[in-house]
Amino acid sequence: MTRTSSVWRRLVRDRPLFSPGGFLVRAVLIGTAFLACHLLGLREYTTVMSGSAPGGDRLHAVHTVLGTAYALFYFGSTVAAPVLVIAAGLWWAAGWASRRAVR
Repeated sequence: MTRTSSVWRRLVRDRPLFSPGGFLVRAVLIGTAFLACHLLGLREYTTVMSGSAPGGDRLHAVHTVLGTAYALFYFGSTVAAPVLVIAAGLWWAAGWASRRAVR
């Protein structure tokens, strides 16, 4: 087993989906996917949303898929990721307060 797969398993697969840590990991994954799309230059392909082809070329199905992927990851990083971070923080704070109250 490689080091990368063990890190992936520890961070993503072994962490419960509905937990503060799970929410944070998913928010980081969404942000990382958006960053990768942005660095690959997929923003140019969002012009298909208005019906025009990027760069004046003919419109291909690949342009539509790339533009849609960029838009989905953009909305995910601006809407879903902050909600996940806030929810993780509130959940962690509630757990911390309840553990402190028991003492």
